[in-house]
Amino acid sequence: MQAQTNEERNRFGRALTRVSDRALAGRALQLALSAQLQPSLKTMIVPRVAANEHIDQAWSFAVANRDALLKNEDMYGQNHAFSGIVANSSNPAHADMMESYVGQHFGPDALVEAQRVGNGIRIRAAQKARLLPQVRAALKSEN
Repeated sequence: MQAQTNEERNRFGRALTRVSDRALAGRALQLALSAQLQPSLKTMIVPRVAANEHIDQAWSFAVANRDALLKNEDMYGQNHAFSGIVANSSNPAHADMMESYVGQHFGPDALVEAQRVGNGIRIRAAQKARLLPQVRAALKSEN
């Protein structure tokens, strides 16, 4: 089936990134390198696959294909690309990994964005560590 409109293409593109299977996630990530997709669709693939429980897979893909993924990005997009991959995480290790990588491979503006996202990840991790035991205890007491 061929998409008839930009809206339809965007919906198809978003649907392709909502996969739980690791192999399908890998196929979706490969589409980010496709010459057939519009640049606006290509830039959303890696962070959206990551947001569907494939952060490590999306991160590895992005690092391995950094130049190809960033070649059509403006400076704003380049500064946000790698922080966007881990932005939904609540794992402080993802924040550390991302900040280190961005600090080594990008300029100071990208590092500011990386630190902003990293701080958000660390806050979510702290909230999760504090609230999850309370939620578990509440659920046990209801049974």
